[in-house]
Amino acid sequence: MKNYKFNPGILLCLFILVLNGCKKGDMGPQGPAGTNGPTGSTGPVLTGTLAGHIMLSDQYGTSVFTGLNNISVSLDDTGSSSSTTDNNGMYSMSNISTGTYSLTVNKDASYGMMKVQNLQFVGGGTLNRDVRLSQIPTFSILTATAIDTTTATGNQIKLSGTVPTDTKARKAVVFVGSLPGVTSNTANYISTYTINIAANATVFNLLIPTTDFYNMGISSGGTAYLAVYPAAQMYNTTSTYEDFATGRTVFSAIGTNASSVSVLLQ
Repeated sequence: MKNYKFNPGILLCLFILVLNGCKKGDMGPQGPAGTNGPTGSTGPVLTGTLAGHIMLSDQYGTSVFTGLNNISVSLDDTGSSSSTTDNNGMYSMSNISTGTYSLTVNKDASYGMMKVQNLQFVGGGTLNRDVRLSQIPTFSILTATAIDTTTATGNQIKLSGTVPTDTKARKAVVFVGSLPGVTSNTANYISTYTINIAANATVFNLLIPTTDFYNMGISSGGTAYLAVYPAAQMYNTTSTYEDFATGRTVFSAIGTNASSVSVLLQ
């Protein structure tokens, strides 16, 4: 009887031959995507309370603590949710559903209206939202002139004007447009500038770089049109809202006694 010895080398060769014969082939084309799963259910609709404090400022920016009652507060997107403030300026509206709203606050003709837009209301509790209104100024812009001039910093439009005297500091706002008849209407102004009027002053001055007008699309040799309105001290932070059609701001705490002027750009 013959004795056979185990040869590890032969076994290794057989293993390599089997391994090479089982190599993976090239990957085939990707199969079609599966169908989307079902849409999940929407989140719960909750109800809650919207409440807050309505505050008032006079045309000089000083807080007013009288006349806080009977200020109208409403949610524009519901058609039915509204409230009026109590003697302390507090309001409350209940049973408000989850959603996005515009909150409108309006006192009377002597104060500018305020809108809080895209107000996110989750519901399920109480959301507190305070709002401040500004008094519409009672002074007038008496005169206004504008010239294109050169200063140490370059070409500037120098806007000057006169106002009645007052012992307190005031503000005015300038609306700039490229067409005659520019006003505070969002459809026809391009940009705005603030004028600070010192206490006891009867004149005001404002320098606007000519390049600002070029950036507005009013080229050299063209005419810029400006309208100067009396404004409350807090005109640009209270009693304002955005006109979504133009993307410009509606300023409701400004007076009606404006003065208009035009200037030819160098």
